[in-house]
Amino acid sequence: MKNIFISSVVCLLGFLSLSTFAQNSVKPNVLVIIVDDLRPKIAAYGDQIAVTPNIDYLAETGVLFENAFTAVPVCGASRAALLSGKKPTTNRFVDYNSRLDVDFPDAESLPNYFKDNGYYTISNGKVFDATLDSESAWSEPAWNPEGEWTSVLFVRGRELPARNARRDDLQRAYLDHQLGIIGPAFERLEAADTDYPDGRVAEKTIEDLRRLSGLDTPFFLVAGFRKPHLPFTAPERYWSLYDSTDFVLPSTYYETPFGVPSNPIHNSFELRQSYADIPQEGLLEETQALHLIHAYHAAVSYADAQVGKVLNALTDLGIEDETIVVLLGDHGWSLGEHTMWNKHALFDIALRTPLIIRAPNHLSSRNNAVVSLLDLFPTLTELSGLPLPQNLDGVSLVPILSNSQVGVRTAAISRWFDGASARTDQYRYTDWRDESGQIEARMLYDLSVDPDETRNVAEEDRYKDVVFELSTFITSDDSGQPWSPMVRDHVEARKSMQTLVE
Repeated sequence: MKNIFISSVVCLLGFLSLSTFAQNSVKPNVLVIIVDDLRPKIAAYGDQIAVTPNIDYLAETGVLFENAFTAVPVCGASRAALLSGKKPTTNRFVDYNSRLDVDFPDAESLPNYFKDNGYYTISNGKVFDATLDSESAWSEPAWNPEGEWTSVLFVRGRELPARNARRDDLQRAYLDHQLGIIGPAFERLEAADTDYPDGRVAEKTIEDLRRLSGLDTPFFLVAGFRKPHLPFTAPERYWSLYDSTDFVLPSTYYETPFGVPSNPIHNSFELRQSYADIPQEGLLEETQALHLIHAYHAAVSYADAQVGKVLNALTDLGIEDETIVVLLGDHGWSLGEHTMWNKHALFDIALRTPLIIRAPNHLSSRNNAVVSLLDLFPTLTELSGLPLPQNLDGVSLVPILSNSQVGVRTAAISRWFDGASARTDQYRYTDWRDESGQIEARMLYDLSVDPDETRNVAEEDRYKDVVFELSTFITSDDSGQPWSPMVRDHVEARKSMQTLVE
């Protein structure tokens, strides 16, 4: 009983600390760090191989959410959803090219809301997928490293050989560009951090922190790092952090789940369509697959180093204790699981992503409750003492920051074209419906006994009540809106491909 009383007091004090800070006339600064295509390949999340000391430090000093899920497993749509707090539908936030200001022009974005409430707002790097999306939300033009998309993926200047070219592969890279091939799927060159765009994003963010720390106005600054998005490029020293013999193929590399419908399985088009030396069909050869897994880890460590530079700047400038820090990925990524290399799917591995929140005067902890990235908007609003906007689809996570034993939602829903997936603490249920709402296919995984999603149990009698409950939950979340042309085209293309295979 005494221990229970002490725990209750500690949780209460943590809640009061957060509330007191939020109600203080001095508003906290907000720093949001978005890491592209980041699955929980992080030591703080239990990965035994990952070298991520800076994200680990943030996790040790903040609240780590073990089960955070994206609303859409693709960059553009995910970012539009999390930065608006509005859920995706079958005609909004659908694919990589989704824009908030196009898909939902009446929605107020998270940065714009903070700007309207007296914050100085800055966007550095990949924040919205389209740099000009919701451009009025920022106090100054959104900033990105110079160069076209293909030229910033690899070492700066690699696409077009210059007179002072230092590497033999410059000419090959130019030829690849002429042929429409972006380049190799990974790169490990002797290069400075700033030779890649994320190093320059870190530099720009640190410069902004120095400038903003001298102002009386609170800031809302978002830094978006591109790595570990394909291609898995990073300086050689991050590759060398790892012993290649430590990497193994995932247990589901050679087969799709038992009883899985064809809907969620595809040919990993993001990897195959543009990158040199990747076969167009079939499993990747084991050595190549292991190299890609190694390269992903190296890219994560490179991103972690840039995160560390930014976090160190907060400390050096003396504003760490007055700044809310959030780190998240925009979705997960499959590294060969279920035969795929991608996000673009409604499996747990593609939907789960890190989320860490560190707020001044908070309790550091870990939480296993299911949360959604849609919850970021109301959480930051409450932490900053701002009035909660109406009609957000997310739920504030402040109660979890105060008590690691509580949860705030029954399930997190994710969507991908005509599919919708509900994740509870035990189950992952997904179904695909036609435009009239009729279910055409479904899958259910009992994660308590099958965490790798190897057996679809949706048709087993013992799970029929779970299927009914979660199917009903998805129905209640459905907006009932008609499909967008993009959804129709996607479904038609998938069904045509299924017919060819059959």
